[in-house]
Amino acid sequence: MNKHAMAPAGSEQERGRQAAQKLCDVWPDTSWIPDQPSLLWAEGAIQAFAKIIREQPAIFRASQRGAEIGASMLSPRLFQGLSEALQNADDVGASSLRIVLRREPRRELLLIHNGKPVSLAHVGAMVLPWLSTKADDAQASGRFGIGQKTLKALGGPLEMHCAPFHFAMLVALMAYTSPMHGTRCWSCLSIRKYRTLNSMML
Repeated sequence: MNKHAMAPAGSEQERGRQAAQKLCDVWPDTSWIPDQPSLLWAEGAIQAFAKIIREQPAIFRASQRGAEIGASMLSPRLFQGLSEALQNADDVGASSLRIVLRREPRRELLLIHNGKPVSLAHVGAMVLPWLSTKADDAQASGRFGIGQKTLKALGGPLEMHCAPFHFAMLVALMAYTSPMHGTRCWSCLSIRKYRTLNSMML
């Protein structure tokens, strides 16, 4: 049994769960979200947000699934997702973006930048299609809420690691995942089971 499953009211995890519900209720107001939440707060928020998505009526989950698939196929360019990652890093003030192919301990493509860290608001916008924290920023490239989804053309599932937030983005679902070593100060997006260039050209 999850040792945090019975976290008492008022605990860090409970406050995180309450924040996830509030984010759904008051969007797009994100001014109240804490800048430096704890790991337990973030874990509680992610688990609650995942539960909210999972418990939607089937018709809404089907709509979300269709929107995700459609967004991932919008561009005919094979590497549009990498361009979107560069634009997103620029939007959050990054001075460095690293693209790494890693085969151990698991096969994955890593996109790592040193821009503004992930907040709970970003979690919602990354998981749900057509939702963006940059909708009111005319200068931002990624203000339409689909850029992240184009990365799914390269493989998946996608995992986001930016302490204290660690989660996997599945089809019409999300899940908490264990922290990745070395992501304390950087934002790292992992694309597992990435497609090779040869497979994309077939």
